[in-house]
Amino acid sequence: MSRVSSIQLPGVRNLRDAGGHTTSDGRTMSLRRVYRAEALVLRNANESNAMWLEEESAVYASIGLTAVIDLRAEEEAESAPSAWSRPTNAKYIPIPLPEGAPGSDTDLLRPVLTGRSAAFSGEDLGAYYVTLLEGRAKQFGAVVETIADNEGGPLLIHCSAGKDRTALAIALVLDTLGVPREAIVRDYELTGVNRPNRMEHYREAFAKRNVQVEDVRAAFETPRVAMVTAWDHIDKEYGSAEEYLLESAGTSPEVFDALREILLEG
Repeated sequence: MSRVSSIQLPGVRNLRDAGGHTTSDGRTMSLRRVYRAEALVLRNANESNAMWLEEESAVYASIGLTAVIDLRAEEEAESAPSAWSRPTNAKYIPIPLPEGAPGSDTDLLRPVLTGRSAAFSGEDLGAYYVTLLEGRAKQFGAVVETIADNEGGPLLIHCSAGKDRTALAIALVLDTLGVPREAIVRDYELTGVNRPNRMEHYREAFAKRNVQVEDVRAAFETPRVAMVTAWDHIDKEYGSAEEYLLESAGTSPEVFDALREILLEG
């Protein structure tokens, strides 16, 4: 039986342990090895992320991070620097995935906000995931290689809200380890449970642009169809996450062996 563990830290809503899953061959993904979360930032916090609280630094340090992977675009990271590595002096590793970044030319909601599209659906979100997978395979490969090279020390992956870019990176790791697809989709959907009704924060702002939040709800949630679309693409084009990383990212088989050695028990 798979288990996904949410962790409560001050101001942080979407931190959880990626471990605890049972693989298809009966092994278990180790806990306290890979975490996922939203950005914990030193300044310019917004609805998507969490604001660093100096007085809580000892609590942030309690998960013992040795490395932090930041998937945000360079502009995002410069505007709101990640603080996850600060309490333990963990190694900070930027692996930018700029597509879809809020406020950028590829902002997911830009077509709606500029009137080029009437809505943003779960299928649109899935298409964005496919675009990321096809355009940023090297970066996803770098994520897997970084975990394998970290020798099992606690590592955290984050983007802005910990919802889309982080979800794809974690999903690729889980699939490579042999975690069943249904468990991967449920892990993805848990962000929507941890952070419900996010779009309400933007209702008034969207109304001023003549956009109803119901028409763009999928951009703030984790619709199953989006992750299923991503995996349908992986299966059709490559057969598995491992084959995708081998073919498109150039990841070596030794990396997968190291990943399983570090992250699987039993």
